[in-house]
Amino acid sequence: ALLGRQAEHRFGAGVASQLTTLLADVSDLSRLDEAGAWLMECDTGEALLERLQAAGRGTRSTPLADPECRALPPPTSSASSDC
Repeated sequence: ALLGRQAEHRFGAGVASQLTTLLADVSDLSRLDEAGAWLMECDTGEALLERLQAAGRGTRSTPLADPECRALPPPTSSASSDC
């Protein structure tokens, strides 16, 4: 439910609905974590959905293979209060 709300906030209700459908049967926390990272990395909802669909088919996209998704910078060790 959280990923769906985040997707709706970032990409709109249509993408959120599709994301929720694609993730409905996923219970592996590492896969959900990966989907959450992609939600932040992808510049468009379409790119996010394509990545999720490819992962569901067992063919994962990489940030380098998809110009609309970028790798996040490594986390910094200091806590940030930007939020």
